[in-house]
Amino acid sequence: MGLPRKLAGLVALRPDIAVLSEVACPEKLRREAPQLSGVPIVWVGSNPNKGLAVVSFTGSGLELDGSY
Repeated sequence: MGLPRKLAGLVALRPDIAVLSEVACPEKLRREAPQLSGVPIVWVGSNPNKGLAVVSFTGSGLELDGSY
């Protein structure tokens, strides 16, 4: 939780892909952290405030596997 305030540290690591637990849904994340606009995010969860996200910092497309 609190990804927007930790985002600078994450970006400084220069990951290609990040798997993040207990993060808000993409709509909330992008509202709170505009620097994520246009960044591919796949998210799963039942609570819009806590889910699992995969973020592609290279711009590569992501999609949730159909078997999920």
